[in-house]
Amino acid sequence: MGLGSVYIGTVIEFFSELRKMFRLPKEVFPVVLLCLGYPKKRPSPRNKLGVDVIVHEERYQELSVQDLMDAFKKKYDWKIEITEKRLQTIFEVCSKAHGDEFAHRCIKKIKESGYINQVQWYFGLHYHAHSELEDRRDNEEYLRIMKEFGFNWFEKSDSE
Repeated sequence: MGLGSVYIGTVIEFFSELRKMFRLPKEVFPVVLLCLGYPKKRPSPRNKLGVDVIVHEERYQELSVQDLMDAFKKKYDWKIEITEKRLQTIFEVCSKAHGDEFAHRCIKKIKESGYINQVQWYFGLHYHAHSELEDRRDNEEYLRIMKEFGFNWFEKSDSE
């Protein structure tokens, strides 16, 4: 049909706005957004994890660490150039997430390999790992939003 799609996973940052925008009733909670449309030009195919990794028939299929590593290596087989700015950003992110000792180990590993790998780029430069940790530490806002959406799972019952 010529349709293209884009998965939007950042709904966690915009729960209240999405509720107003889509006029969602209580107890309807957005998890992801999927945008569909007709692209102006056909994009080139992206590397995906293999069907043998993501499709499970009848029951969940436990994969070995090596199988997962091999699958991700096929998908993310690219290297990012090291720059001082990138190293500084990764150091700051790693330090905030797990402390200076961890950050120094990360930088050492990057320098030894001679490049920034996909995982280091993803969590150190693209989506900052420490931001997600800070979000998790401050769950009060999330609980408030859940209550706003009509869910009271986290409320103490009279029997407690």
